[in-house]
Amino acid sequence: MHRVLMSALIFLIIVLSPYSKAYSQTVAPDSGSIQQIETEGLNPEPQAPVAAIADSIAVIKPFAPSLRLEGFSMYNFAAAYFYSRQKMTGLVWWDETSYEYTYTTTIFAAGASWNYLINNGLSLGGSLGLVNIGTSRSGGPESYYYSDYSNNSSMTLIGPRIAQYFGNKNSKFMPFVAGEMDIITTSYGSYGDSETIFRVGGGVIIKLVPSVGLSIGLDYLKIEDQKNTVNVMGTMGLVCMPFDLKNQ
Repeated sequence: MHRVLMSALIFLIIVLSPYSKAYSQTVAPDSGSIQQIETEGLNPEPQAPVAAIADSIAVIKPFAPSLRLEGFSMYNFAAAYFYSRQKMTGLVWWDETSYEYTYTTTIFAAGASWNYLINNGLSLGGSLGLVNIGTSRSGGPESYYYSDYSNNSSMTLIGPRIAQYFGNKNSKFMPFVAGEMDIITTSYGSYGDSETIFRVGGGVIIKLVPSVGLSIGLDYLKIEDQKNTVNVMGTMGLVCMPFDLKNQ
Protein backbone atom coordinates (compact mmCIF):
# COMPACT_ATOMS: atom_id res chain seq x y z
CA MET A 1 0.00 0.00 0.00
CA HIS A 2 2.79 2.34 0.83
CA ARG A 3 4.41 1.59 -2.51
CA VAL A 4 1.14 2.27 -4.35
CA LEU A 5 0.81 5.68 -2.69
CA MET A 6 4.38 6.60 -3.48
CA SER A 7 3.93 5.49 -7.11
CA ALA A 8 0.71 7.57 -7.42
CA LEU A 9 2.40 10.63 -5.88
CA ILE A 10 5.34 10.37 -8.27
CA PHE A 11 2.94 10.03 -11.22
CA LEU A 12 1.00 13.12 -10.18
CA ILE A 13 4.23 15.14 -9.87
CA ILE A 14 5.37 13.99 -13.32
CA VAL A 15 1.99 14.78 -14.91
CA LEU A 16 1.43 18.17 -13.24
CA SER A 17 4.96 19.58 -13.52
CA PRO A 18 4.68 20.76 -17.21
CA TYR A 19 1.50 22.71 -16.43
CA SER A 20 2.99 24.27 -13.36
CA LYS A 21 6.03 25.37 -15.37
CA ALA A 22 3.90 26.83 -18.14
CA TYR A 23 1.77 28.65 -15.56
CA SER A 24 4.80 30.13 -13.85
CA GLN A 25 6.25 31.43 -17.16
CA THR A 26 3.02 33.03 -18.39
CA VAL A 27 2.97 36.84 -17.77
CA ALA A 28 -0.31 38.62 -17.42
CA PRO A 29 -0.76 41.41 -19.93
CA ASP A 30 -0.39 44.88 -18.39
CA SER A 31 -2.43 47.99 -19.19
CA GLY A 32 0.18 49.28 -21.65
CA SER A 33 -0.01 46.16 -23.75
CA ILE A 34 -3.78 46.26 -23.76
CA GLN A 35 -3.74 49.92 -24.87
CA GLN A 36 -1.26 49.10 -27.62
CA ILE A 37 -3.41 46.23 -28.88
CA GLU A 38 -6.52 48.42 -28.86
CA THR A 39 -4.68 51.23 -30.70
CA GLU A 40 -3.41 48.87 -33.36
CA GLY A 41 -6.91 47.56 -33.81
CA LEU A 42 -8.38 51.06 -34.25
CA ASN A 43 -5.62 52.42 -36.52
CA PRO A 44 -4.53 49.70 -38.87
CA GLU A 45 -2.84 52.18 -41.29
CA PRO A 46 0.97 52.06 -41.20
CA GLN A 47 2.83 55.23 -40.13
CA ALA A 48 4.50 57.43 -42.75
CA PRO A 49 8.18 56.69 -43.27
CA VAL A 50 10.58 59.15 -41.67
CA ALA A 51 12.22 59.83 -45.04
CA ALA A 52 8.92 60.97 -46.56
CA ILE A 53 8.32 63.41 -43.69
CA ALA A 54 11.82 64.78 -44.05
CA ASP A 55 11.30 65.31 -47.79
CA SER A 56 8.04 67.20 -47.22
CA ILE A 57 9.71 69.47 -44.67
CA ALA A 58 12.65 70.19 -46.98
CA VAL A 59 10.30 71.60 -49.64
CA ILE A 60 9.24 74.49 -47.35
CA LYS A 61 11.72 77.36 -47.80
CA PRO A 62 11.70 80.85 -46.22
CA PHE A 63 10.69 83.78 -48.45
CA ALA A 64 13.74 85.80 -49.53
CA PRO A 65 13.14 89.58 -49.83
CA SER A 66 13.84 91.26 -53.18
CA LEU A 67 16.91 93.49 -53.44
CA ARG A 68 15.81 95.14 -56.69
CA LEU A 69 15.48 98.93 -56.71
CA GLU A 70 11.73 99.08 -57.19
CA GLY A 71 8.48 99.46 -55.32
CA PHE A 72 9.41 102.36 -53.03
CA SER A 73 9.76 106.17 -53.03
CA MET A 74 12.95 108.19 -52.81
CA TYR A 75 13.04 111.71 -51.32
CA ASN A 76 15.86 114.21 -51.91
CA PHE A 77 16.22 117.34 -49.76
CA ALA A 78 18.75 120.16 -50.15
CA ALA A 79 19.12 123.68 -48.78
CA ALA A 80 21.76 126.43 -48.86
CA TYR A 81 22.25 129.85 -47.34
CA PHE A 82 24.79 132.47 -48.42
CA TYR A 83 25.59 135.79 -46.79
CA SER A 84 28.16 138.35 -47.94
CA ARG A 85 29.01 141.83 -46.64
CA GLN A 86 31.65 143.94 -48.29
CA LYS A 87 32.87 147.46 -47.63
CA MET A 88 33.65 149.32 -50.81
CA THR A 89 34.99 152.74 -51.71
CA GLY A 90 33.30 155.01 -54.21
CA LEU A 91 34.23 158.26 -55.88
CA VAL A 92 32.09 161.36 -56.36
CA TRP A 93 33.13 162.44 -59.82
CA TRP A 94 32.12 166.09 -59.70
CA ASP A 95 34.15 167.03 -56.62
CA GLU A 96 36.54 164.04 -56.71
CA THR A 97 35.85 163.02 -53.12
CA SER A 98 35.72 159.41 -51.99
CA TYR A 99 33.24 157.73 -49.70
CA GLU A 100 32.77 154.28 -48.18
CA TYR A 101 29.62 152.17 -48.38
CA THR A 102 28.58 148.62 -47.46
CA TYR A 103 27.23 146.19 -50.02
CA THR A 104 25.45 143.05 -48.77
CA THR A 105 24.10 139.97 -50.54
CA THR A 106 21.98 137.17 -49.13
CA ILE A 107 20.91 134.01 -50.96
CA PHE A 108 18.65 131.27 -49.66
CA ALA A 109 17.88 128.19 -51.71
CA ALA A 110 15.87 125.07 -50.88
CA GLY A 111 14.75 122.20 -53.02
CA ALA A 112 13.14 118.80 -52.84
CA SER A 113 12.50 116.03 -55.32
CA TRP A 114 10.35 112.92 -55.20
CA ASN A 115 11.00 109.80 -57.23
CA TYR A 116 9.16 106.49 -57.33
CA LEU A 117 11.20 103.52 -58.47
CA ILE A 118 8.91 101.62 -60.79
CA ASN A 119 11.17 98.90 -62.22
CA ASN A 120 14.72 97.89 -61.29
CA GLY A 121 16.15 101.38 -60.74
CA LEU A 122 13.99 103.32 -63.22
CA SER A 123 12.23 106.19 -61.44
CA LEU A 124 9.72 108.89 -62.30
CA GLY A 125 9.05 111.97 -60.20
CA GLY A 126 9.42 115.70 -59.95
CA SER A 127 11.28 118.58 -58.32
CA LEU A 128 10.28 121.72 -56.44
CA GLY A 129 12.64 124.53 -55.46
CA LEU A 130 12.79 128.07 -54.12
CA VAL A 131 15.56 130.66 -54.40
CA ASN A 132 15.53 134.08 -52.74
CA ILE A 133 18.19 136.73 -53.47
CA GLY A 134 18.52 139.99 -51.58
CA THR A 135 20.96 142.86 -52.19
CA SER A 136 21.39 146.19 -50.45
CA ARG A 137 23.75 149.17 -50.32
CA SER A 138 24.12 151.55 -47.41
CA GLY A 139 26.51 154.25 -46.17
CA GLY A 140 26.92 156.22 -49.36
CA PRO A 141 26.30 159.94 -49.79
CA GLU A 142 22.71 160.95 -50.33
CA SER A 143 22.49 162.73 -53.65
CA TYR A 144 20.75 162.64 -56.96
CA TYR A 145 23.25 160.13 -58.30
CA TYR A 146 23.90 158.00 -55.18
CA SER A 147 21.48 156.69 -52.60
CA ASP A 148 20.98 153.69 -50.40
CA TYR A 149 18.83 150.93 -51.80
CA SER A 150 17.52 147.43 -51.06
CA ASN A 151 16.37 144.92 -53.64
CA ASN A 152 14.81 141.48 -53.34
CA SER A 153 14.00 138.85 -55.95
CA SER A 154 12.69 135.30 -55.76
CA MET A 155 12.60 132.32 -58.08
CA THR A 156 10.45 129.19 -57.94
CA LEU A 157 11.28 125.98 -59.75
CA ILE A 158 8.99 123.07 -60.63
CA GLY A 159 9.19 120.28 -63.18
CA PRO A 160 9.18 116.55 -63.95
CA ARG A 161 12.22 114.28 -63.46
CA ILE A 162 13.31 110.87 -64.75
CA ALA A 163 16.32 108.93 -63.47
CA GLN A 164 17.98 105.54 -63.62
CA TYR A 165 19.70 104.19 -60.50
CA PHE A 166 22.16 101.30 -60.53
CA GLY A 167 22.83 98.72 -57.83
CA ASN A 168 20.49 97.15 -55.30
CA LYS A 169 19.11 97.90 -51.86
CA ASN A 170 22.27 96.65 -50.16
CA SER A 171 24.67 98.66 -52.34
CA LYS A 172 26.92 101.13 -50.54
CA PHE A 173 27.24 103.28 -53.69
CA MET A 174 24.35 103.84 -56.12
CA PRO A 175 25.36 105.67 -59.34
CA PHE A 176 22.60 107.38 -61.32
CA VAL A 177 21.85 109.40 -64.44
CA ALA A 178 18.95 111.85 -64.55
CA GLY A 179 17.11 114.27 -66.76
CA GLU A 180 14.84 117.10 -65.70
CA MET A 181 12.80 119.97 -67.17
CA ASP A 182 12.33 122.94 -64.84
CA ILE A 183 10.04 125.90 -65.24
CA ILE A 184 11.53 128.83 -63.35
CA THR A 185 9.42 131.84 -62.46
CA THR A 186 11.26 134.99 -61.37
CA SER A 187 9.71 137.98 -59.66
CA TYR A 188 11.25 141.41 -58.93
CA GLY A 189 8.66 143.29 -56.96
CA SER A 190 5.79 143.81 -59.40
CA TYR A 191 7.77 142.47 -62.36
CA GLY A 192 7.77 138.76 -63.23
CA ASP A 193 9.19 136.46 -65.88
CA SER A 194 9.44 132.73 -66.57
CA GLU A 195 11.73 130.49 -68.58
CA THR A 196 12.44 126.80 -69.09
CA ILE A 197 15.65 125.03 -68.12
CA PHE A 198 16.63 121.53 -69.24
CA ARG A 199 18.98 119.61 -66.95
CA VAL A 200 20.96 116.46 -67.77
CA GLY A 201 23.51 114.94 -65.45
CA GLY A 202 24.50 112.19 -63.10
CA GLY A 203 26.11 111.39 -59.81
CA VAL A 204 26.19 108.88 -57.01
CA ILE A 205 24.31 108.22 -53.77
CA ILE A 206 26.58 107.27 -50.88
CA LYS A 207 24.77 105.27 -48.21
CA LEU A 208 25.25 106.63 -44.68
CA VAL A 209 22.79 104.19 -43.09
CA PRO A 210 20.64 101.54 -44.87
CA SER A 211 17.83 103.98 -45.79
CA VAL A 212 19.60 107.38 -45.83
CA GLY A 213 22.36 108.56 -48.14
CA LEU A 214 24.18 111.60 -49.49
CA SER A 215 23.59 112.49 -53.15
CA ILE A 216 26.41 114.18 -55.08
CA GLY A 217 26.00 115.10 -58.73
CA LEU A 218 26.91 117.34 -61.64
CA ASP A 219 24.37 118.75 -64.12
CA TYR A 220 24.55 120.49 -67.46
CA LEU A 221 21.90 123.18 -67.89
CA LYS A 222 20.39 124.42 -71.11
CA ILE A 223 18.52 127.67 -70.51
CA GLU A 224 15.79 128.74 -72.87
CA ASP A 225 16.70 131.58 -75.26
CA GLN A 226 20.39 131.40 -74.35
CA LYS A 227 22.94 130.77 -77.07
CA ASN A 228 26.66 130.11 -76.97
CA THR A 229 26.61 129.55 -73.22
CA VAL A 230 27.84 126.74 -70.99
CA ASN A 231 26.07 126.23 -67.65
CA VAL A 232 27.30 123.58 -65.21
CA MET A 233 25.91 123.12 -61.72
CA GLY A 234 27.04 120.90 -58.86
CA THR A 235 24.38 119.37 -56.62
CA MET A 236 24.38 117.86 -53.15
CA GLY A 237 21.47 116.66 -51.07
CA LEU A 238 20.25 114.26 -48.43
CA VAL A 239 18.31 111.25 -49.76
CA CYS A 240 15.77 109.24 -47.80
CA MET A 241 14.83 105.76 -49.06
CA PRO A 242 12.24 104.30 -46.65
CA PHE A 243 12.31 100.61 -47.54
CA ASP A 244 12.43 97.67 -45.12
CA LEU A 245 13.80 94.35 -46.30
CA LYS A 246 12.23 92.49 -43.37
CA ASN A 247 8.68 93.29 -44.46
CA GLN A 248 9.03 92.43 -48.12
